[in-house]
Amino acid sequence: MAEPSNERESPAAPAPKSRPSTSREAEHELSAGTNVGRYVVLHRLGRGGMGVVYAAYDPKLDRKIAIKVMRKRGRDSERSQDRMLREAQALAKLSHPHVVTVHDTGLIEGRVFVAMDYVEGSDLRRWLREKSRSRTDRRRTRTGR
Repeated sequence: MAEPSNERESPAAPAPKSRPSTSREAEHELSAGTNVGRYVVLHRLGRGGMGVVYAAYDPKLDRKIAIKVMRKRGRDSERSQDRMLREAQALAKLSHPHVVTVHDTGLIEGRVFVAMDYVEGSDLRRWLREKSRSRTDRRRTRTGR
């Protein structure tokens, strides 16, 4: 697992070009320079089933962080928001070298966001493809067991 980077990145840093895959996702993408609470979005890092993760800058503490913005879940969005906020609160209480630290949580455009440590590295899919992994390693990586 990659170690967190101490590299500082200002909000004016160039962002990689990335294009959302559907028009519905496009209307919820955050562009570079968008404020999420006190944080400034730098660029999108990735997208998954639960939401979109962005690299962001925390001007108050002068550091780069990651922000996960959860997808809005239609009719049960209020219940989903409550659940995600509770999960973020539980994560914020954890202290373990293999778990990122949660620094903040809130709402943006009716969606929950979680601000956490920024960790250099690749995503799980890319890591699994980099080299041949044993079935046991793949299972442990996905399930934690």
